[in-house]
Amino acid sequence: MSADRFPEPVAIVGMSGCFSGARDLRQYWQNIVDGVDAIGEADAEWLGPYFDPESKENDRIYTKKGGFLNDLAEFNPVEFGIMPAAVDGGEPDHYLALRLARDALRHADYIDRSFNREKAGIVLGRGTYINRGYTTLMQHGMMVDQTLSVVRQLRPDLDESDIADLRAGLKKQLPAFNTEMSPGLVPNVTTGIIANRLDLMGPNYILDAACASSLIAIESACRELFSGRCDMVLTGGCQAHTPPQLMMIFCQLGALTRGNIRPFDVNASGTLLGEGAGMLVLKKLSDAERDNDNIYSVIRGLGTSSDGKAKGLLAPRMEGEILALKRAYESCDIDPATVGLIEAHGTGIALGDKTEIQSLGSVFGARSADADLPRTGIGSVKSMISHCIPAAGAAAMIKTALALHHKVLPPTLCDEVNPALHLEETPFYINNIARPWVHGAAHPRRAGVNSFGFGGVNAHAILEEYVPRDTRVAATRIPPPETGMLHAAETELVVLAAASNAKLIEAARKLQARVAADDDLSLPSVARATADSQGEHRLAIVAAGTHELREKLGAAIDKLGAGDAFKTRQGIQYSFGAAPGKLAFLFPGEGAQYSNMLAELSLHFPQVREWFDFIDATSDHRDIKPSEVIYPVPTGLPGLARRELEARIYDMDLASETVFTASMALYTLLSDLGVKPDVMVGHSTGENTALVASQTLRAESRVDLADAIRRMNSIYQDLDRKGEIESGALLTVGALNPERRGEILQTFGDKLVVAMDNCPNQVVLYGHRTDVEDAQKALTAGGAVCAMLPFGRAYHTARFEPVAKAFRKFYADTDMGPGIAEVYSCATTAPFPKEPEAIRDLACAQWATTVRFSDTVGRLVDDGVGVFVEVGPSANLTSFVGDILGKRHPAVAVSCDSRRRGGMKQFQSLLATLFTNGITMDLTALYRHRNIPAMDLETAPAKRKPRQHLNLHLPALRVPDDWEPAKRLDRRSTDLDFSDIQTGEKVIALNEVKLDPTPAPTAPNASPAPDPAPAKPAPAPVHVPAAPAASSASTGSDTRLAAVQSHFALMQQFLDSQARVFGVGSTPAMPQMPDVAAAVATPPSPLAEAAPSPNPPAGATDRSAFPMLGEMIELTDQRLLCQRIYTLENDPFLMDHTIGSEPSAVDPSLLPLPVMPFTFSMEILAEAAVRLAGGQVVEMQEVRGHRWLALDDGTLTLNIEAERQGPDTVRGRLYLDAPDRPTGQVLVFEGIIRLGQQHADPVAPISWTSPNSYSARSNPDGELYSHGMFHGPRLQGVKHLRRWAEEAIESDMAVLPTHNYFAFTQTPRFQLDPALLDAAGQLAGYWLTEKHGWGFNCFPFRLGRFTPYAPPQPAGTQVICRGDLKLTDPQRLEAAFDLLDTNGRLLMRCEHWEDRKFSVPDRYYNYRLRPQSEFISDEHDAGRNDGIVMRKLVPFEEGFLDQGWGIWKRMLAHMALSRHERATFYGLPVTGPRREEWLMGRIAVKDAVREWAAQRHDLHLAPADVEIVTDNLGAPSIRCAALQKVGAPKVSVAHSRRYAVAIAADEAVGVDYQRVAQVRVDELIRGAMTEQEGRTIRSAPESDQARIAVAIWSAKEAAAKSVGTGLEGRPRDWDCHLISIDRRGGHPTRAHVIHGDTRYEITLYFDGPDAVLALCLESDRSSVNPTPMEQIATAPA
Repeated sequence: MSADRFPEPVAIVGMSGCFSGARDLRQYWQNIVDGVDAIGEADAEWLGPYFDPESKENDRIYTKKGGFLNDLAEFNPVEFGIMPAAVDGGEPDHYLALRLARDALRHADYIDRSFNREKAGIVLGRGTYINRGYTTLMQHGMMVDQTLSVVRQLRPDLDESDIADLRAGLKKQLPAFNTEMSPGLVPNVTTGIIANRLDLMGPNYILDAACASSLIAIESACRELFSGRCDMVLTGGCQAHTPPQLMMIFCQLGALTRGNIRPFDVNASGTLLGEGAGMLVLKKLSDAERDNDNIYSVIRGLGTSSDGKAKGLLAPRMEGEILALKRAYESCDIDPATVGLIEAHGTGIALGDKTEIQSLGSVFGARSADADLPRTGIGSVKSMISHCIPAAGAAAMIKTALALHHKVLPPTLCDEVNPALHLEETPFYINNIARPWVHGAAHPRRAGVNSFGFGGVNAHAILEEYVPRDTRVAATRIPPPETGMLHAAETELVVLAAASNAKLIEAARKLQARVAADDDLSLPSVARATADSQGEHRLAIVAAGTHELREKLGAAIDKLGAGDAFKTRQGIQYSFGAAPGKLAFLFPGEGAQYSNMLAELSLHFPQVREWFDFIDATSDHRDIKPSEVIYPVPTGLPGLARRELEARIYDMDLASETVFTASMALYTLLSDLGVKPDVMVGHSTGENTALVASQTLRAESRVDLADAIRRMNSIYQDLDRKGEIESGALLTVGALNPERRGEILQTFGDKLVVAMDNCPNQVVLYGHRTDVEDAQKALTAGGAVCAMLPFGRAYHTARFEPVAKAFRKFYADTDMGPGIAEVYSCATTAPFPKEPEAIRDLACAQWATTVRFSDTVGRLVDDGVGVFVEVGPSANLTSFVGDILGKRHPAVAVSCDSRRRGGMKQFQSLLATLFTNGITMDLTALYRHRNIPAMDLETAPAKRKPRQHLNLHLPALRVPDDWEPAKRLDRRSTDLDFSDIQTGEKVIALNEVKLDPTPAPTAPNASPAPDPAPAKPAPAPVHVPAAPAASSASTGSDTRLAAVQSHFALMQQFLDSQARVFGVGSTPAMPQMPDVAAAVATPPSPLAEAAPSPNPPAGATDRSAFPMLGEMIELTDQRLLCQRIYTLENDPFLMDHTIGSEPSAVDPSLLPLPVMPFTFSMEILAEAAVRLAGGQVVEMQEVRGHRWLALDDGTLTLNIEAERQGPDTVRGRLYLDAPDRPTGQVLVFEGIIRLGQQHADPVAPISWTSPNSYSARSNPDGELYSHGMFHGPRLQGVKHLRRWAEEAIESDMAVLPTHNYFAFTQTPRFQLDPALLDAAGQLAGYWLTEKHGWGFNCFPFRLGRFTPYAPPQPAGTQVICRGDLKLTDPQRLEAAFDLLDTNGRLLMRCEHWEDRKFSVPDRYYNYRLRPQSEFISDEHDAGRNDGIVMRKLVPFEEGFLDQGWGIWKRMLAHMALSRHERATFYGLPVTGPRREEWLMGRIAVKDAVREWAAQRHDLHLAPADVEIVTDNLGAPSIRCAALQKVGAPKVSVAHSRRYAVAIAADEAVGVDYQRVAQVRVDELIRGAMTEQEGRTIRSAPESDQARIAVAIWSAKEAAAKSVGTGLEGRPRDWDCHLISIDRRGGHPTRAHVIHGDTRYEITLYFDGPDAVLALCLESDRSSVNPTPMEQIATAPA
């Protein structure tokens, strides 16, 4: 073949994969569709000593996240005829690749089918990195000897027999190194073993091209096919094992993120590494078609290149990537514009992602100017599974092949697209949600896959969906089950039927038992197995998962006994007997359409998606395809373009076609399920759908049907152009009884016409817009609920007669006649006539006749209809039927779709209703296109064989337990006289070491502490070098010293692992905080004395001109660079922008979290631009904030940069210092500033167009800043809310004085008016609260364009602000604001203002507003008398406190903590769980103390006024001035898996709380239990063992905490002698713990099966003789 040509397509006929979170291909694809982040943290064995996020050493790693396989790396050597002993010491890649090769051949149906094995090859991408196999060899051949050498030097007293024993013991720990496993250390055995075990005789070899290995291997595999050497090739990539040593390389490069891997996201900060392997079976397309193979997709082209002389071996080079792309498309003559999806290399490294987008843009071109829509989606599976290095390309290829096969645009995890990528200039968008891949073009769906490797190797593959050459076969072909859809919806429909109620109960119990007995059973398998159930008594359940199915079966069994039909909100339905009447299909008309309608159904039902393919295929006359309006791209569209696109769904031609298409799609789906209606009805334009569906209006094909629809639209458009169609307004009127409505409308005479009589509660009126607006006011005043429809066509009135007549001419040549179901007309309420001419007459007349839907439904009921099914988007008609019939009529009304409910769940609920009501259907058709494992409900599940897993940890060396010198050491002895030991080291005893696990405060501005206590090392023991002894110690002394050292080594292990003590996770009683009383004098208030102005501009004498700028570092004609330190003393305006309310009742200087307002950041950029280039600001564009700018410690240091981009354009950027970043700083704010000599002339302001408007309800005058707003007087620019509407708001504002904004000037001269702009932004929050109520926060992050038309106005100037606002998605708000003077002249305009909307939990929201009186925690019922208060703090949803760079966590800290506690908080690591756990524990204790003070002394304390200090053992105590007279309570706190429990009591107290999940019982017994405790746990039922083990542990902890010591690393010294567990949930339960001669009585509480709480009071102690613990007393279930 030619080196640069791809001679013919290559078919992918089989695949397999195993990646993080996915054992097999099915789970891998399901995870992708569901958007599962399968990346997790490594286990402790993997981490070893290597994880240290603060270390700069070259042998440590700063992240423990990755895409780890763990137990998913399954391999049974017996299945392949391999000796099990050979596996453990070999390379895991060999065996995982072998298993997946077998699975791929099975997927390709070549396990049992014959093929030419002599021409079957294997080419795999595989790295030759460090792995378990090579480490085993190195341990045997080098590390053991080096270890022994070190031991000899340290212990010359050991004889050679001891050394020999140690050698044998060490080697015994390691995997075998012998004849059987030795071949497994050769890298190419990865493919060799596949060839050997699967009997493949073609070439086999591996390739290493770093991250591009898989695609290079696939290219080589294709060339093997083209050369004729192979007829079939197994190819892909493998990275089964990623040890920490490999991560060390990437940590040295700074390439790994400390957070999540998020390619193309604004917060992308690096990549993460993972494990996995993927295999593809390739054949030439012609061979695959000849052999009747299943073809999943087709490779059309491949291109590769190298970067050449790039900047570095590891830096991406755009020219090299472009070359690979060009070669790929030239190899197959495919136009890049036809590619709809790119699976990017996308590692999350900012430079690489940006280079990749630029390279793609260079080849794909700029965004099309005609439609201005992005049409190529981009994603990266690395966001879900991390970077599998040589296997990354295989993961990408498999994902893309499955996307083409399933016709799904898969999601990538990306929360906010990085604006620095400038995607708006490209044809690309980031596809971050799963979407149906609608495609109507003549060419097949196409996708590209990028893969770029270290060392400068680049590859790009072009894939295409497989379209059979015989299109007639393709159109009717039902795919074989093995090629069916792999993904499932969240829920499934499970049905059961029987001849009687009793037999149905029996069947339900049988199914419940069957599901409970088989853990491997999948819900889709159960659903398919029950789908053919038949019987008079019918049960249907919609469930998510087998666990929920079991629960719902139990609930159903309980209700079935009553014998009555029922339907629950939980998705359980039961009925019996015949159907309640005839079945009617209702087809909605225009107005039912909405964005993303039927999206989920299109993902799961090909016949639904194909209708949208069809409408696209017949829309060549449109510049924008209908699917681009129905399913708009989720990203990549500016706000205005998105609004314009969304509005197009209401255009006349598109509106009717989209509803018709959706309705026909649902009708086709129901028809395929065998649901046949007796009658059909169409509402408004839906009547046309009913005529087509019933075949009353007949078309030869869908193409003819589309042509007819286009011609009708053309007729309408011609009449519209001629001015023959009247346009007015349509108004829905509801919530008013007909009599009252009629009285009000009498005054309008014939100005208004009833176009649609939908139901008693709603009519639609038509009239001229002014008349309709007047009627709306009158009706609203009368109590009606009114809404303007988004279109004003005179449907169903005499004024639409010209259209009806024109359509009649068109219908003259249309084939019409009696159909397969009777169609009723809403114009006559009667069935359509049978004669073709009469049908044509009525079909056209209805366009100019009132829709009498209410009367028609009544007629249908009279004619025997008992079941109504709405076949179309939304559920409007279903609601109308319910209103018409009320509760008196037994008819059933249900919809196929609902805007408020998931598409699949709603459709399954519909089928459940039809099934239980006796409607005939074939539910087995639901599964014809799906690949679902079969199951037999009548057969007992086979006993599951234990799964065998590859060991993916590196072997480690430890001192053997049976080594005699080690056994001679007395590890339990602590009775040695340390003063008698003569040695070169001083050994500090455990009880002499003071633990201090809490970092010392590190606040930059804290006052220095007088004589601070020296930092204390933790944990103990500590070995301090001392002067050499005068003489060597005797052998006996050395042995005693070794015993002590060994003992402390054991203690060290306990202390080091306190956070996870053998699977439970215990901590000291309270993390230690330095003794602030002794260490720190009472610090001055940050406002007590004004600091000198920080960093004035060099040479500046007047800072008034540029008050937001600081010290000038560089100023040329092209660039400005300065640094400004903002403080509360020098910039007091920031004190009026603190998020939260006053945290302290006694210290007004203790402020909530100050944050730089977005608009003041704009002012910084504006000042920098004017200072650099002169003139004045005439426009700002693409202003974006990337991070909150908070003054955590009272200061904020910004690096300000301005660079000329042209004669009148400046790009401004703000940076924060970031020493951990390669550049040393991080971009936090940016924008483009245009300068000029004068402002542009004002344009016309936004007009108020909303038909409805409302006065302020949530924010009346006088309360504007007393609820959710956090702005102080300097920023309170909103004076009055004039009105608001569904998408608009208007207010009165005032220009605020600025004399008190800065300490260094009273006359600042701003370039903008940032305070007025901030007030405009506040309207977004006011609009949200008026429209949606309280409980939300919104903050700006982008402003597309800001245009001032006048300079800043004098203080006191009255201003009107008018805004248009809209929620573009649940988390994003977009707005446009105009600010006018009182004469209506435009002063400034903000366009594409975007806010991020945050929904915060009620308890957090209330705490932010009232921290001095609200609580975050909940009261626990463990208190036993008036002197005890216990609070339990349930964690917020995971990740909530970390949103926005941890802003919610920091806000919470500022509301709850004292000044000293804040310093400690900020001294804790920013990443990881430590900060949150520490903060939650502090808040729980403060809440308990505050409630105790209120109950006991009627004192109401603010949390910040209650300070928690700890002693040298970590025990907490309270410091609070308000409690000095009455005395503070004793406190104790416990943490477990983000939960916190705290107690405050009059006496000493200890509490422990542990979550039971993930407890490793064996490790807990080994490390913390006495032998008797271990036996007791083992004797209990297995289901109780974890809970009992945790209860024993918690009892010990609570007892030890009650005396203020904690367990001190010696849990076995605390013996639990009696514990009773009440499995029925009764509590409290009692336990007894013995320590020394003291007995502690423990009260245990069980939070269901999930957690245990133990409580011990000082009064519960007594002196007793220990009573042996014989057994656990367990109450019967």
